Amino acid sequence: MNIEVLVTKYQKKHISNKTRQNKENSNHSMNLNSIKICLFLLLFLGCQSSIRAQNSNLFKTLKAVRSLKTAQRYINKSDFETAKIHLKKTIRIKKDFAVAHRELGKVYLELNEFNEAIKSYETSFDLNSKLSRAAYYECGEAYFRLGDFETAAKLFKQYEDLKGTRYTNRRRESDLETQHDKSAKQRRLNYEFALEAVKNPTAEHPNNLGGTVNSTFDEYLPSMAGNGDILIFTSEKTYSPVDMPTGENVFIVKKDAAEWLDPVGISPLINSPVNEGMAKLAADERYMYFAACQRDDSKGGCDIYRATLDNYRVDEVRPLEGQLNSESWDSQPSITCDGKTMYFSSSREGGYGGADIWVSFQRPDGSWSEAVNLGSDINTDGDEEAPFIAPDGKTMYFASTGLPGMGDGDLFITRYEKGSVGWKWSKPQNLGYPINSTFQEVGIYLKPDGYTAYLASARLGGFGGLDIYEVELAQDFQPGNMVLVEGKVTDNITGEPLKVEMDILREDDKWKIKSDEDGRYFICLSAKQAYAFTVAQPNYEYFSEAAFLAEQDNSIPFRFDISLVPNELPTRDELVVENDEISMNFYFDFDDFSLNTHTRNQLEKLTSKLKSEPDWEIEIIGYADNVGSSAYNVLLSEKRAQSIVTYLQDAGITVSKVRQEGRGSVSSSSIGGSTISEKDRRVEVRMSK
Repeated sequence: MNIEVLVTKYQKKHISNKTRQNKENSNHSMNLNSIKICLFLLLFLGCQSSIRAQNSNLFKTLKAVRSLKTAQRYINKSDFETAKIHLKKTIRIKKDFAVAHRELGKVYLELNEFNEAIKSYETSFDLNSKLSRAAYYECGEAYFRLGDFETAAKLFKQYEDLKGTRYTNRRRESDLETQHDKSAKQRRLNYEFALEAVKNPTAEHPNNLGGTVNSTFDEYLPSMAGNGDILIFTSEKTYSPVDMPTGENVFIVKKDAAEWLDPVGISPLINSPVNEGMAKLAADERYMYFAACQRDDSKGGCDIYRATLDNYRVDEVRPLEGQLNSESWDSQPSITCDGKTMYFSSSREGGYGGADIWVSFQRPDGSWSEAVNLGSDINTDGDEEAPFIAPDGKTMYFASTGLPGMGDGDLFITRYEKGSVGWKWSKPQNLGYPINSTFQEVGIYLKPDGYTAYLASARLGGFGGLDIYEVELAQDFQPGNMVLVEGKVTDNITGEPLKVEMDILREDDKWKIKSDEDGRYFICLSAKQAYAFTVAQPNYEYFSEAAFLAEQDNSIPFRFDISLVPNELPTRDELVVENDEISMNFYFDFDDFSLNTHTRNQLEKLTSKLKSEPDWEIEIIGYADNVGSSAYNVLLSEKRAQSIVTYLQDAGITVSKVRQEGRGSVSSSSIGGSTISEKDRRVEVRMSK
């Protein structure tokens, strides 16, 4: 092969290699440029995506903030249900919005939805633990309401520890923290008390009276009547058939076959479009005392009034006479069994702060004395309200927000005791858990049995606000065992009622009481004691009889009627007798049919009368008390009737007709065979023409 050919081949090869290299270099350069372009494009697109994401987050945040502001406007209006809807919407827009969770917790707390409140607060803590100091107090409050006192205590401590540190809402929530700071000390005392109280319950859990009595409104300050089958209480629900607001009012409800019927407004003489309530019955149920506000005849904003009752029908209403009422708020009366002493709550000057408990005494003319504060042993700088004085006159129950307790106001007991420096009220004792709860309790009333109590409570599980509950008190919290005694004083011949003074004696104790124009009297006396009833009335024989008052449930008062025998039996012309009939009662000793001295003296007068007026027909009926068998009592009552018949026959009385009848025991005053009434051991002599 010649040189030219070789050169040509080399040149071609060289040119080919160079061309290939140039081509490769060119391709490499193109690849680098492509990568740069791709990287640029990716960077550009990434920036655009980031901007879009940022814009999207910014849009969500702005939208969430607008929703939050809407919710906060409803919070400021106390429309928490609507605020809750908007806060939930806010959180759907922005789940990690710590402020919205914190606000939702506050709304749930206002709505008493405590479990939900805790979830919201704790979510806000997880998102931003330095957002709000106040939220720790409020979350502690939710745990406290649910009875988790240890967790509540930890959160209250966190609230205290954050004081003075840096956190987001420090300036914005300064006023809210000021409110929490004021109540923090009291709440600490509450949970310290509650921690021990729940370990030592004092009763079974109170039973709610149900949705017929209770409602979404407040029902409170109960008072019982009858055999416990009539309830009188205060409520903010309307009595108007057209649902017109009527303020606080007094309602009455009856029980039929263990079921409460529908409550009704007690009377238009009491209820009005403004506030009335806090009603308490007198022990004899002839009067009811209540508070009424803004009336033309009141001294101040609210005064205490008395309603006269006839079988729970209101006959007359008037404010109390005297100096009991003031220009301030006077309310929540409770009167002693004898009707002479009234305890009530008032915000008048001269107290210890808030509402205090005061006492006033009835004067001989029926007016009321200037009230006296019960003093610092009872009253505090908080509110002491709703006193209830038990039938023994020495045991009082009341509500207080200033004494150590479970929550927003607890029920307490105090006793009037004689000490080294005289009589005074004992240090109040908390009625304990679960009578008291972490919510408000106010107003307690005891049935005459001395252990069944009715109270108002705002605890969880009710129908809304304050509801009325029933609970049995432990013996340590019961008043002295009493017997309610009622009777009527009459003329033995005419049956006319007598207004007299009588003495009731027991060893060194003495009670002086009066019967009214209708001859009626009422008193509460200690059970398991014997008493002498004495009456020294001009123109009548001295009366003295004894009665043993056994323990009873007082569903029916012990009946002790007194029949006074005139010194001289009136002639027919002096008698005003309906249908020409008169009657006399002759009493016998226990389990005896012989005539005692007093009965013989009465029969002597009757004999003298019948000799001068021989045209009377006589009916003689014997009775016995309920001690012993029915057959024995019938026989005993017949023997008593026969004793009277025999005496008259021996005295030579000729009458047109003598009838005797043994009826056994028919007393309504004897309860369960435990009470012996001398009024049942008698013979009734009825005379007619």
